[in-house]
Amino acid sequence: LERILPLAPEAEALRDSLTILIPYAVEIRYPDEGFTPAEEDAEEARQAAEGVLRWLEKTLPEIFEPE
Repeated sequence: LERILPLAPEAEALRDSLTILIPYAVEIRYPDEGFTPAEEDAEEARQAAEGVLRWLEKTLPEIFEPE
């Protein structure tokens, strides 16, 4: 996010969603702990990921176009 903000200040709207997703990125890379989120937490993360994806599709549609 910090690297995107100088190019797209409106990306600040993603901060809360990205904060929710950080633990999932870490746990996927280092799965030794047996990470299993509660259903409510998993749903919150799914919604956060969908929000980030919608923002990206709207703001940078060119990255989603087939080559």
